[in-house]
Amino acid sequence: MFLNELTIKSTASSCTKTTVQSVLGIWFILHSLLQMSGPESYFCTMRSGERIPTHVLLSGSGVCGGEWSSPIPVWNREIGERDSIGVCVMGALFTGAELTNEKIFDLMVDFLAMVKVLGAKIVTIYNANVRYELLEQIMKLYPGFIDMIQWENLYGKLHYGGQRVLLNDCLYRNMRRVKYVVFSDLDEVIYPVSSNNWIDMLNILEKKGKYASYTFSNNFIAELAPNTTINGNNSCPYMNLRKYFVRLRRLPWPDFKQNTKMKMIVKPEALSALCIHDICKPTLRGYTKTYRVPMNVGLMAHYRVPVPKIVHLW
Repeated sequence: MFLNELTIKSTASSCTKTTVQSVLGIWFILHSLLQMSGPESYFCTMRSGERIPTHVLLSGSGVCGGEWSSPIPVWNREIGERDSIGVCVMGALFTGAELTNEKIFDLMVDFLAMVKVLGAKIVTIYNANVRYELLEQIMKLYPGFIDMIQWENLYGKLHYGGQRVLLNDCLYRNMRRVKYVVFSDLDEVIYPVSSNNWIDMLNILEKKGKYASYTFSNNFIAELAPNTTINGNNSCPYMNLRKYFVRLRRLPWPDFKQNTKMKMIVKPEALSALCIHDICKPTLRGYTKTYRVPMNVGLMAHYRVPVPKIVHLW
């Protein structure tokens, strides 16, 4: 783990030293070899009774009288609803050969409708290059429901396209804003199996112990009949019914493969850093790292066919 020492100063002129931790862990060695930049997290312990600052400044001089960075605002100084649930879309939206602006628009509308039904209060989405007028149409459908962040496409600049930077940015944006954060891609949904919604499922899981996160098995789901309609009705506005309301099947998938590419629901105030499919830093305040949710309680549906070379149909 890469460690360093900086000085942090609040607008109240409180100055203290802190450490820097690499979000990548051992991956910083690869970044050094490839001469790529690596993300880091900055941690500061506040004095007892000290008020939460409105802004933070950074300095690399090691002394309180050195040069400071521009003021960095502190998010979520007030605690939000304690039983609310937020969602972080795990990758920045960007167009490519298969993902057109219109395709992303359809994916987002379907995804947002489903997570809202399941109990999400706010969804944080990062946009790299999708046309903003399309995103505006979606935000008009869901006023106050979407936190849209403009994001640079970091592929080729940071490991894994900077996805860990995005995940940890989203973790801290939602800290104190919501109690739980669901991490998911647009082609995935975490479903409660024995409950009607996320909050009922989480109330059940809370009784299992003091866990920082809940992980859900990866289940690939494919359509049997893409053009199937319900009672001949295919008129839901902005939805073509291709995933959530047609007859689907779960692809045969060995149990040990369900342990890969799992998705999580986390308690943001119990964590200091996230990896892509796991917690990569120690949990805080006596929390146990994670609880593996049984599939009769909840599971993650991944709406695509697995990569052919790793498919095992038995």
